[in-house]
Amino acid sequence: MKNKMIKSLLYILILSAGIFSLSGCGKTSSGNEYTSENTSTEEIVEDAMDVEQADDKEFYMLRCLDFYYEVQSDILYLEPVFLETDGTYPEIEDGQVAKVVADVNVYNGGEDGFSNTLFIREVKSVEVIDYDEFFKAFDIKDASGTPVKSANRFLKYQNMNDHYLLLPEGHEIRIYKDGEYKVSFNDDEIDAGEEYPKLFFDWLEEQKCLDSATATEADALVDGYHQISVTEAMKMMEENEDYIILDVRTDEEYYDGHIEGAILCPNSFIGEDPIPELPDKNQLIFVYCRSGRRSKDASGKLALLGYTNVYEFGGIIDWPGPLVLD
Repeated sequence: MKNKMIKSLLYILILSAGIFSLSGCGKTSSGNEYTSENTSTEEIVEDAMDVEQADDKEFYMLRCLDFYYEVQSDILYLEPVFLETDGTYPEIEDGQVAKVVADVNVYNGGEDGFSNTLFIREVKSVEVIDYDEFFKAFDIKDASGTPVKSANRFLKYQNMNDHYLLLPEGHEIRIYKDGEYKVSFNDDEIDAGEEYPKLFFDWLEEQKCLDSATATEADALVDGYHQISVTEAMKMMEENEDYIILDVRTDEEYYDGHIEGAILCPNSFIGEDPIPELPDKNQLIFVYCRSGRRSKDASGKLALLGYTNVYEFGGIIDWPGPLVLD
């Protein structure tokens, strides 16, 4: 009797293990091992364990060449996005990043690792954003802090106001600067154990050398105003007494902390009308914002208004000195 009970118990355990194995439970997924180049939409649909309809799903999307990717925030993974029969991709250019709201089908699971793959049914809204906002949303670090791994092919490099993004496409890594394609590296250029950031920084150093050799002056005019670094701005402020520091951020940003002596003139207020705070159009004016985007816009508008001595030096995020509160 006892032997029969033991045999029955063993039989049940073996049968349960077989069912467990056939159902795929307990199987560890190797992750997304496909790319938009070698996987068809049919394979994903056929392999998926279930599909979920999601209306008005908001997600970040970027375009690299003719491929579109969703940025999965939990692991900073680029997941190719596909289309349902009548779906269309949002209108974004190569290298651009956008916040997208769309009706999608989400294909989940699958033995080959297809997981949470989006198929667009209908795009509801598209908002193209700059790299600065994108990096902030995902807290992407500099390359030195976040080495590029197989499942984390992002690279942020900020030098003053320059933002770079490293994106994979097949066996190639493409480098974009604020949405503009700059350079690419392929697998043949990578030695064993070498990571893409090293190639990128080597290339960046070469560009700096070329720029330095061909530059006619450190503060070359751009759209009627001068672009300089924070270091150059601080040096000029030490050498001059009669100048104005112009903060073109919002009131709220200004009162949260600004450079000592700076006057507030939000970029949105600068138009075609005279600016009471700036009566002398030959006055030496230093312009900054938070990251450098608005200060460039404001400096260009000041030049159009006839100001002849405008120096734009980027963002307060790069200012090494103390800030004051008013």
